[in-house]
Amino acid sequence: MKELFWRIQLDNGETFSGVAAAEGEVRIVTDLPRGVLKSVTAEMVVPAGEETRVFFNGFQSWSHCPERGPKDSIRSLRHLPRLGVKKFGLDRYGDYYFVPYPERAGVSHGFSYGYFRRGEEYRLVGSLDEIPGYTMMEYDFRGGRLRLRRDCEGMRCGGEFHAFDLFFARGDEDEVFDAWFAALGIKPRTTEKLAGYSSWYNRYQDIDATAIRSDLKACGDKLLLGCGVPLMPAFGRVDYCRIGCDVGLDWDGSWLMQQTHRERVSTRQSLENTIYRRQLNRRAFGNDPDVFFLRTDNLKLTEEQKQTLSEINTLLGDVWLTSDAMDRYGEKQRQRYRRLRELREAERVRVSEDGPRRILFTLNGEERSVSANTDKQ
Repeated sequence: MKELFWRIQLDNGETFSGVAAAEGEVRIVTDLPRGVLKSVTAEMVVPAGEETRVFFNGFQSWSHCPERGPKDSIRSLRHLPRLGVKKFGLDRYGDYYFVPYPERAGVSHGFSYGYFRRGEEYRLVGSLDEIPGYTMMEYDFRGGRLRLRRDCEGMRCGGEFHAFDLFFARGDEDEVFDAWFAALGIKPRTTEKLAGYSSWYNRYQDIDATAIRSDLKACGDKLLLGCGVPLMPAFGRVDYCRIGCDVGLDWDGSWLMQQTHRERVSTRQSLENTIYRRQLNRRAFGNDPDVFFLRTDNLKLTEEQKQTLSEINTLLGDVWLTSDAMDRYGEKQRQRYRRLRELREAERVRVSEDGPRRILFTLNGEERSVSANTDKQ
């Protein structure tokens, strides 16, 4: 049984600490004197080998957060001119202005939940309550230590205080995520799949009142869809939620854009978030992976890339949108669209990381699979 060492420090120097068993529900609650919080931290040892992959949820919908290994790091903004960062507000999209980015191999961080995966075994660490402040997580493969921090510096205290409300689980993918959401007591507002059309990736900002009225003609009852939000506060509060950045009209943006922030427009990064936040779908809300394309005009994606995008979005999301003018489809696009509609009926959908990444599923009683490779250029 792992031990979690926690510590609370006030701005006057007073310190409170203790140890808790990191298993199941862990609620660290203590009485504090009147004062101001300086730091609330915890840490535990979590050994991880070369074959272990670590995931930590990014700060908001668009934050790129794939699984990472001991040789991976998260790029910061330190390589960019400060004037450009300030002018375009690049450090305001995510957590850059309040979280350090050491850019060291094997160091990863995130918010609210994360897991360690070895093969098909998951070890999950999730928050049970973010009201006292976001639960920030950091892991370093080199030291094998998981560090937690409650984002509550400067808050006044006095009386009962929830330092951490955590949930630990170990098992296969469904076991750990089902157990966490049961402990949270959260269910999705709906499990209905949506299908439709978005004009954004043809019009972008070229939208006027006429265009809006045209787009709204087909709208009926309103549903809530979150985008650009910290995800855990949206659990059970919105019907659907974007879980990645906007896709682009090419695969991964220009070289210049690749040097910027984690929240940039990128088809590749959008797909990786769709893959690694898939466990939220139909547990927290319906996942919105953004649109897919089948068209041949106003687009730089290859046929293989369009197929990968459309199949991953269809299998792992509940919001199914294209941004094509479907009345312009030729027979090839119409056939492809019909096949994707059939693919929406797939059951027992899961992701295999055994070898090249693939999505496995059952359709019409047959076991099938498609590629989930995001390395295509």
